[in-house]
Amino acid sequence: MAKKIKKEVSNDYIRRHMNKGMCLAVVSLFDGGDMFTEREKEMIRLFIREEQSLQGIANQYGMSAAGVKVVIGKAMRRMRLHLREQCGVTKPNREDILNAPLKNFQGILGVRIVTRFPYCDINTVGDLINCRPSELHKIRDIGHTSIKKIIAFLKERGLKLQDDPEFYQRYADKYDE
Repeated sequence: MAKKIKKEVSNDYIRRHMNKGMCLAVVSLFDGGDMFTEREKEMIRLFIREEQSLQGIANQYGMSAAGVKVVIGKAMRRMRLHLREQCGVTKPNREDILNAPLKNFQGILGVRIVTRFPYCDINTVGDLINCRPSELHKIRDIGHTSIKKIIAFLKERGLKLQDDPEFYQRYADKYDE
């Protein structure tokens, strides 16, 4: 019985529908204002309320699915920024980010990655940015996919790993730098 439920309601399913519900609520708040252009409103409505695929919306607007994703993404980022400003929420400063324990980011980086770090004395984001990709690659269970995930995680926060040109040159086919 437990296996059936697990198959029917995966985390991805819940996350996707919670985000859609949240987006619906917030979009309806801004529906009357000038937060979104008419085109953005219509694309968001089709994607969230009508549950159309990005490709389906793209076909209606004569553009690519990636283009629709960009339009919706930019509109949602603008809305989140507006909400942060209205609520007085500010971004954490650099020092707060650097001192943050990596276990706080387990949901973003993944359990497998985060649980490997304490064995190597990497406990905070600050410890992580002092590493080279070649050092991380030597850690058990940290491969190229994990390193790419770590690089993306740091990039979103305006940070990066130590330079390691030899590593990137050696594995040039795996990294787009």
